[in-house]
Amino acid sequence: MKLSSLLLRVLLAANIFWFGCSSSEEPAIDCSKSQLRLSIIDQTDADCSNPGTLTVQGFGGNPPYLYSSDGVNFQGSGTLNNLFAGAYTISVKDANGCVANSDVVLEGTDRSISLSLTFTSPDCDLPNGTVTASVTGGTEPYMFTLNGGGAQASNVFSEVSNGPNTVSVTDVEGCHSERNVLVISKVSFAADVFPLILANCAVTGCHDGSRSPDLRESVDIMTAAQRIKVRITEGSMPPSDRPGLEQSEVEQIVCWIDDGAPDN
Repeated sequence: MKLSSLLLRVLLAANIFWFGCSSSEEPAIDCSKSQLRLSIIDQTDADCSNPGTLTVQGFGGNPPYLYSSDGVNFQGSGTLNNLFAGAYTISVKDANGCVANSDVVLEGTDRSISLSLTFTSPDCDLPNGTVTASVTGGTEPYMFTLNGGGAQASNVFSEVSNGPNTVSVTDVEGCHSERNVLVISKVSFAADVFPLILANCAVTGCHDGSRSPDLRESVDIMTAAQRIKVRITEGSMPPSDRPGLEQSEVEQIVCWIDDGAPDN
């Protein structure tokens, strides 16, 4: 028997070599203990079509930090530009992927338009959701656009897919505002994703508590979401000794991760 074959048999018998389950996984990070936080340092108010800025700073956690005003687009600079009047949830993300948020209202002048967005969730990868814009300030009538498309008088957009979307509004005097919104699909972590991962990936000898991340724990799944997406889409998860996921099941998990891996 060749040495390489003998070594492989020994490793398999010792449960050291794992098909589809790397033995070099990094430990899961408990973001609840990271002490990551965010402070608003300065702000410049908006005026009509002139957006304002927010200057923010992250503390704690594991730098370097990334910052976002919409939870979708992150940047290395703590100066957030192109912000129109209204309420924002500002996010800081550290090198471990942990996120902390802070709510702030960016003021505007009498001519400024404040725009807020709500949505109804679509099915995974189907354009059957809606986005509704609510406007205060400015001078009616308003015209609205979604993702740079054609202008419309209605503040409701239909046939919207899950993912990032941008709504713009312009009033009769030419004052302008726009906001981003991450439209989340109907895929539920508790009802759809967790049972799939628990049954197919948190199995004996592979992420069942014997190695990190422990995919029996929801916090570990959420923290490792992007790594799980890579493993599932490349076919290395579930382990090769188990039946593969149906394509519809893969799509559900990927949709949930693209939604930002919410605890829903």
